[in-house]
Amino acid sequence: MNIEGSVALDALSVIFMLILMLNLGHKNKKAILDYQYAAIMMMVCVFLMLDIAYHLLYGNSGYMYSTALKIVKSLYFTVNSIIVWLWARYIDYTIFGNGYKRKLHSAVYLSILLINTAMVVINLFTFVLFDISPEGAFLVGYIPMWTFTALNYLTVVLVTVTILMNKKEIKKSIFLPLIIFPLPPLCAEIVQLFYRHISLVCTYAISALIVFQISQNHVIYTDELTGLANRRMLLEYLSKWLSDSRDAFVCGILIDLDGLKQINDTYGHLAGDRAIVHMAEIIRSIERPDIISARYGGDEFILIWLADREQDLFNVMQSLETNKIKCNHLWPVNEQIDFSAGEFCCRGSGPLDSEGFIKRMDANMYQVKHKKKNRSSCAARL
Repeated sequence: MNIEGSVALDALSVIFMLILMLNLGHKNKKAILDYQYAAIMMMVCVFLMLDIAYHLLYGNSGYMYSTALKIVKSLYFTVNSIIVWLWARYIDYTIFGNGYKRKLHSAVYLSILLINTAMVVINLFTFVLFDISPEGAFLVGYIPMWTFTALNYLTVVLVTVTILMNKKEIKKSIFLPLIIFPLPPLCAEIVQLFYRHISLVCTYAISALIVFQISQNHVIYTDELTGLANRRMLLEYLSKWLSDSRDAFVCGILIDLDGLKQINDTYGHLAGDRAIVHMAEIIRSIERPDIISARYGGDEFILIWLADREQDLFNVMQSLETNKIKCNHLWPVNEQIDFSAGEFCCRGSGPLDSEGFIKRMDANMYQVKHKKKNRSSCAARL
């Protein structure tokens, strides 16, 4: 492939992605252009533009061109590592949310990124990774270059293993895109090992579009305010579990935020939104990847999961109460919250459907709320 063809492919890929991002951002900026997705897309655009710059400069002799090529190629390798790192973060967030495992994995991926970045910086003074001759030829230090590449592939391997190990917790609609993401660039690099004159950097645009599919799926099944699952995702899982899970208990907790109307009337609706977000933080702090946590509507939240025994309901309720106390200590007095919760558990493949299951939780929640009101009334009379 000649230089003009490579530049044209890169340029078309950049234009296509920018148009896609601008168009989607105009429709639903908050939901679709979340910072992680946007960061991957923008880094791929930068990567492609650096490839364009390299092709335009390559072949020119002279100190000025040689220096410019070194800078462009150094940025090229750095951005390449950043894309791999961002992808790893995106996958971890998709699987684990803000849990402990994600933080542990992030430390490993960040260490690999920092090592590769350090190699590029050191190369500016030692040229052990690569060099550009005054005649414009690209000279590779094979051992350092393979070390750099191997570290990038190590991240890819670790992420792939993480995806496969957590297959049961990943929705089927995004499992395949998660696995496929690194394949186009990987295949392109293998081809380029044998045909150096072919430039297939544009394959990164294909991977970026795969991330877009995951992002779209995230939008469809995610509540925008809290970042929890929405009613659609909740009902899909609940319906499936109630019909298929013969050897497990389907457990659920319906949570109703206490006094939201009073918060809205006293402090305004923005304060009410903060209370809803605080409730979501309490739920997320359970850090159980097997639990589907959803905002069911308004100030109601539902948690569902599969368990081997009904006792697990008590454990999750205890965690919610403990997390509520911990979180309330961190928030101002006027932003501290309380909630009422109704729990229910039954065997899968029973007579109940999703609607019946939710009605049982709702009835139990209103019993709890009624008892709270009675206690408050008795306390007021005393």
